[in-house]
Amino acid sequence: MPQRWDSAARLRAEQIERGLDLTFSNVFVPYFQSQLRRLKPTSVLEVGGGTGHLCKSLCTLSANYVVVEPSAGMFDVARAVLSSHPARLLKETLDSFVTRGERFDAVISHMCVQTVEDLDGFCRGVALSLHPSATYLISLPHPAFYNQYKSFFEPERFRYIEECSREVSFAVTLDPSREISGVPYYHRPIGRYVSALAQAGLYVSGFDEIFPKPETQALYGQPWKDPRYLVLAGGLFP
Repeated sequence: MPQRWDSAARLRAEQIERGLDLTFSNVFVPYFQSQLRRLKPTSVLEVGGGTGHLCKSLCTLSANYVVVEPSAGMFDVARAVLSSHPARLLKETLDSFVTRGERFDAVISHMCVQTVEDLDGFCRGVALSLHPSATYLISLPHPAFYNQYKSFFEPERFRYIEECSREVSFAVTLDPSREISGVPYYHRPIGRYVSALAQAGLYVSGFDEIFPKPETQALYGQPWKDPRYLVLAGGLFP
């Protein structure tokens, strides 16, 4: 359902460019930059590139950086954002892209998988995009704690161990009056993600529960009680 993001594209771009999205700018950009500097990949595929701003901050860390983004609205914004940057931007789904047969040293997907209905297909697509010795990095809201933070599901009906989904609305900390609404959100327990990755031929070697330093947490106005985000990392089984 990539069209669900079309109307939010310009708002998301403004929030990022004005520094209103603290988590993007202060947590995830530094995180992914440090990971790519460590991995030193020659080629990177970013799945669900959104507004293109993550690519903008990372694309110089690899000789070949490719972004796939199926939302027409997001794609149009990303095309402008990346117009002078060394990246290849494609308006297509991961399912479509893998038919090209291209393989990469790293596959990144940032805050995308929780919006995808077909988790198993998504994981197969990641597997088909990796070189044998490559690495994937998938960030998502922490399944164990995110509902306590955002209250997408009523506490009396939410059970961590059960998969559930709904269309949600959310706002970023420094722009609380402008909500993004009508986007799909799929809650799945962590074990479901690990099982889907394994079935696709992928192992998990990294499990980063994102919990910023106190000075970064202070920007939100109150400390974090729990890690709000999770990054799963790994590669192809031999």
